[in-house]
Amino acid sequence: MTGLQCYLRLLRWITPDWKICLLAIFAMVVMALSLSTFPFLVQQITASVFIQKSSALTLTAFLSIITLFLVYGVANIFNIYSVNKLNSKLGSDLRKAMFDKLLSLPTYHHNTSHKNKIADKFTKDISQATFAATRLITILIFDSITIIGLIICMQLLNWELSFLMFLIMPLLLLLLLTVQGFLEKPDQKNIQATKTLTNHVLQSIEYHKIIKLNSAQSQESQNFKKHTEDLQHTETQQTTLKIFVLLLGQIIFTLILTALVALIIQQALSQTLTLDQSGALIAAILLLIIPIKHIAEIPKYMQHGEQAIRNIFSLLDLQSEENSNTNANTTHKIKGRLVFDHVCFYNNTTKKNILNNISFSIKQGEIVALVCANPHEKTALIDLILGFSQPTSGKILLDNQTLTDIKPTNLYAHIAVISEHAVLLEDTIAGNIAYGMNQCTSEAKITAAAQTAHATKFIQEMPEGLQTPIGENGMRITEPQRQHIAIAHTLLQNPCLLILDEIPNPIYLQHNDLLYALNTLAQGRTTLIITEKNSEWKKIDRVLALHSL
Repeated sequence: MTGLQCYLRLLRWITPDWKICLLAIFAMVVMALSLSTFPFLVQQITASVFIQKSSALTLTAFLSIITLFLVYGVANIFNIYSVNKLNSKLGSDLRKAMFDKLLSLPTYHHNTSHKNKIADKFTKDISQATFAATRLITILIFDSITIIGLIICMQLLNWELSFLMFLIMPLLLLLLLTVQGFLEKPDQKNIQATKTLTNHVLQSIEYHKIIKLNSAQSQESQNFKKHTEDLQHTETQQTTLKIFVLLLGQIIFTLILTALVALIIQQALSQTLTLDQSGALIAAILLLIIPIKHIAEIPKYMQHGEQAIRNIFSLLDLQSEENSNTNANTTHKIKGRLVFDHVCFYNNTTKKNILNNISFSIKQGEIVALVCANPHEKTALIDLILGFSQPTSGKILLDNQTLTDIKPTNLYAHIAVISEHAVLLEDTIAGNIAYGMNQCTSEAKITAAAQTAHATKFIQEMPEGLQTPIGENGMRITEPQRQHIAIAHTLLQNPCLLILDEIPNPIYLQHNDLLYALNTLAQGRTTLIITEKNSEWKKIDRVLALHSL
């Protein structure tokens, strides 16, 4: 994907707000026309002061210039507002699309990706990409129209000089592009010297024991000093060369402009041009410098934003979990019969074999405790049942259907997980109970779920009842209360397969309310207690030691 294709693809993400777009274009056109008109006002004021010597015409010319500046200023305000609005809209659209994509990615992507790099895509990369895109749009519209307007202005003043300027302008643009390209081109000697210096530092860190044992600190310090001097020498050479090229470019640019101004003065002296025409032409040439410079900076802006755009689409182009298996069943009604058939699992991150040839069968509505040897086994088992990980070999069946053949959203809708330490949101009690179901639930259903979970008693004692904020991760409530809220949420979700990541603390279960709530929750559901220790919960039908299977 080329740089131009990157930007074209980026702009497709803008949801058109035609009013803002038209306002931005209108403001840029007014600004460009204001600058293009300025040389005529210079001609008018020069003629009224030096030729006609009329105070009335001079005053009119001054008022015209002030009016022009006011029009330009107002248009510039609207331009800044509309461009920033478009920039913000593009960033907002991209962030939403990226976040939706992030939530739809398979779990393994979150396990292997660097969190800080992903966060940078939402902040630094989007800011850089949107700024570069809107800056390019501004240059292509405003500066291009300004150049065209000034050329037309010069054409009306003197077509010969206008034609000459039209021929010289590509030369000026090429000169600016060449100088800028050289200044931004990385120096290979500098890169190599930096690499050598970095390698020396890394090796010194890695072999610091050997350096100390051989008393080689002084020798390594001398070597490092040599690498530093080499880097300094290459940087000095590069800086000197860049200064020379920049100075040469400025001299050539100045000579070309000086030649044009000298030609105008010569024609004025020979009376081919009048004084007012000369002043207007010089003003037009000077006004052309900045837009030509901006046009020359287009490759720089494209280059700066291109990598950021690639980083953004590296996330947006990832395959969503829902699309990873197009043959998956979306309507299968899950009842809760679970079968592990010779399942093995090798963790690529830790490079360890976690599960080895595990086989068991759990009936619908059965409550089974699966005792794991360590936390790795427990985590692997839960992730496999939830489809977050895939077996290295063997297969997992849910109601005689392979787990991979069930659409993830359908699977998640029928499975619930409650941890020993329930994870809650920084929200109200009602918000936590109805989390994920806000569009299809009501306060009556939330209240009923809380009552069934035996949470009504402590909720009524809260200052705002169901609308009481519980703080970050439920820090304003007790652990048993957190468990009651988690059970109420699961009851509202009404899954057919329940996974308990450890039984709540036995001390908490001594409170009959929590025990009753847990018994009610497990009733009629296939319930798996994934644990590292034996449980005395009387509702358990079977206990399977995973490491002995």
